[in-house]
Amino acid sequence: MKILDGVHLIGSGNTGLGISNDYDCHIYLLDGGNEMAIIDAGGGRETGRILENAKNDGIDIKKITRVFLSHSHSDHAAGAKNMLDLLDAEILAPSGETKIIETADEKALGLDVARGEGRFYPPDYIFPPCPVDVKLEHEDRFQIGEYEIQAISVPGHTLDTMCFYTEVDDEHYGKKRVLFSSDVVFFQGLISLLNCQGSSLSAYREGIKNLRGLNIDTLLPGHFTFCINGGQAQIDQALAAFKEMSVPPCAF
Repeated sequence: MKILDGVHLIGSGNTGLGISNDYDCHIYLLDGGNEMAIIDAGGGRETGRILENAKNDGIDIKKITRVFLSHSHSDHAAGAKNMLDLLDAEILAPSGETKIIETADEKALGLDVARGEGRFYPPDYIFPPCPVDVKLEHEDRFQIGEYEIQAISVPGHTLDTMCFYTEVDDEHYGKKRVLFSSDVVFFQGLISLLNCQGSSLSAYREGIKNLRGLNIDTLLPGHFTFCINGGQAQIDQALAAFKEMSVPPCAF
């Protein structure tokens, strides 16, 4: 599904539009023309559906050269091994979570609390370990065809969650400053602080400051609603909430 010129939604599970497997986060594709990148890999149960969605949008998947992982949680990263097998693409992940992805450490992944009857993942859910080609650091930049994409480290949801920033020029909406915000900040300023290893309120409070003053137009989170305009206002709501005494409102 095309969102903007150069930006597509190619996967989304039961916390979104339901166009791929239930256990998928929002999965985005950045089309830079001669080169393309995927943002997050989904839950790994039906990776083929994600790539079929891309093809149905007119995407030549042979041009996908990079898969950026925002963090190690299963709905974002368990599909990485499948994508590695299906695409001629390198896997890029936050340096602080590379070992988790490569070893599939279930406690570090949060699967010890997220998997089971009545929980987020079913009892038989498996995270396939996946080698990582590039360890991402804060403010790393990459050229994806005509677009530059920048990694922004925002620890808190996990040890080293990354957001990704780019700028596109849409035929109808004009120039847009775009943030793929993963599970860091959602529409209406909601956050995602979890009761599992790696999630930290104090780290979140400091890390989210890296999103101040970016003047984001288009906010593309890992779940739920996204917005074409007014993205910075959603971020600023979260920033304001971190100045209060109570824990900021959480999406989940």
